Amino acid sequence: MLFAGGALFAGYWLSSPIDFTTWHAVFQLTSIKLLVWLLVASLSLHAWIGLRDVLMDYVKPTGLRLALNVMFILALAMYVVWVSQILWSVNG
Repeated sequence: MLFAGGALFAGYWLSSPIDFTTWHAVFQLTSIKLLVWLLVASLSLHAWIGLRDVLMDYVKPTGLRLALNVMFILALAMYVVWVSQILWSVNG
């Protein structure tokens, strides 16, 4: 179902011209903002799991592995906050 929704969304955008007013109108909708935020949050979680697994496999010193884990967690969390600020800065 999610794939079908994404395909319909992509088809809509490919069939019509995209300008600033169109993007602004779409991102005024709270539902779109939430869906984009959920996409970014889930992508960040997916990236964290992949990075964690790579670090567990290839970085053997525990202190270095912990420092890299914390660094990646903070970076991904900052990205999610940044996207939140951008999404909710669009006023209606």
